[in-house]
Amino acid sequence: MVATFESYDRVISLIGKYIGSTISVPELSHLLDVKPTTLNARFRRQQAEVITLGRTNYVSCDLALRLAQMHKYALLGWPTLQEASRLTNVKDVTIKARCEKGKVEGYLDLTKRLRINPAQLKQLSLDLHKPKCREIPSPLKTAAHIELDRATIPPGNRRGTNGVSRQPPGAPPLEASEKSTKQRVEGDDGVSEVHSFLLPPAPEPKLVLITNKDYGLPAAGNESALERSKPNLTKKKSKRSGYLDYDPDRPFSISDCSIGKAIRYGQYFGTVLKVIDDSFNPKIKVAFPNHQESLMREVLLMVERRRK
Repeated sequence: MVATFESYDRVISLIGKYIGSTISVPELSHLLDVKPTTLNARFRRQQAEVITLGRTNYVSCDLALRLAQMHKYALLGWPTLQEASRLTNVKDVTIKARCEKGKVEGYLDLTKRLRINPAQLKQLSLDLHKPKCREIPSPLKTAAHIELDRATIPPGNRRGTNGVSRQPPGAPPLEASEKSTKQRVEGDDGVSEVHSFLLPPAPEPKLVLITNKDYGLPAAGNESALERSKPNLTKKKSKRSGYLDYDPDRPFSISDCSIGKAIRYGQYFGTVLKVIDDSFNPKIKVAFPNHQESLMREVLLMVERRRK
């Protein structure tokens, strides 16, 4: 697309005929190729002086020339941002960013569309689609390069002429599985060997066992925690012949209960009235006739499930 001044000069010359008078908005919109509603909305926002006759607005010739000057690059045929993007295959946001940085010439027209200079479109397409320089991979090292690398290695890390690593004094010897591996590299002077080191295995972590003594507690005996947590069943078994000693924290099994069995709950003695053998929530109904609380003289007590 080549820029031309023919359309712009023609519009200026046609508007110039109204010097000293007014031009209607519909005719001005036809010359500028802009909708009349766009021009009227602009006049309202800027509070421009407009003469209204009937339903038609008229503006002065000076205002019409200023509008034509603002719409100059659209009249010259400069493409919009979207058209420039289609012509160059470059994203519109990229072109807009280059316009904001001043690298590409662009102006806004009356319709607030960004117009791009067509003379810079070709160069823009070439710059953004130019292939990037890729890093050329370095060729295999020759024997001369290997010798140069050996000369730059610190003395503590060099290898001897027989291929044995010179380790610092006091360092532990490498195991057979930790020794260096060899690679063959073909150079201009022949085949040379390149040694690559393997890292030694990581040291084993030191484990420290913390006992009760570390916290100032007495040492634990031979009895295990599981054995200490077991309820004292021998005490209960010894009392089965007389009465059952009920402990809410460690209740006995419903297998030990029967109607008429004597039960002691704290300082009160009672008798089993009913056994509710539920698989999930077993209970017994006990009467404590001598209890000082009337509500506690007949209660339901939770017990353990039946032993299998």
